Amino acid sequence: MLAFAGGTMLGWSPRGTRGVVARLGGVALIAFGARRLVTRAVRDAGTRRRSVDCSFSLDLDQPVSRVFAFCSNFENFPRLIRTLREVRDSGDGHSHWCATTPSGRTIEWDAVTTKFVTNSVIAWRSVPGAGVHASGLLRFIPDGRRTRLTMQLRYDVLDTTLDDAIAALAAAPNDKQLASDIRRIEALLGSESPA
Repeated sequence: MLAFAGGTMLGWSPRGTRGVVARLGGVALIAFGARRLVTRAVRDAGTRRRSVDCSFSLDLDQPVSRVFAFCSNFENFPRLIRTLREVRDSGDGHSHWCATTPSGRTIEWDAVTTKFVTNSVIAWRSVPGAGVHASGLLRFIPDGRRTRLTMQLRYDVLDTTLDDAIAALAAAPNDKQLASDIRRIEALLGSESPA
């Protein structure tokens, strides 16, 4: 509505100072009206850029019992994933996750373990109402003294601030960050003892 009014004022062109003031006012109203559209577009693009939906497998030089023991403790996850600041596992199937946003803010959510089969599978998801839709599924496949670890991860932030959206758009793409995290996982879990 304001943009329409601004456009109307631009079309009206009295001469002199009054005309200049009217045109400047029209430009200001157009800019004000467009600001919301631009802000929404940037926030939507930043939210999409922050989303992660991936699957990958790693062959690790560790027995399944050792890899499972490490991964079943969610508090180890910040050692694997750079943006995770902290995970507190309450021990009853619930956990509290803290991550760093692209602009340096902290975002927090609670999660619940949805599947847990020793030396076989671990799955979790964020609880309803969390500001993040996050889920993960880890499968542990023994191969002699080695383990094939398959991961499916999904992460969607429901509300992105303008600062985070701009920072996400300026940051390295998720696939590059994810590749770095995968190398970190491989180095840590493929080492002699990932304790």
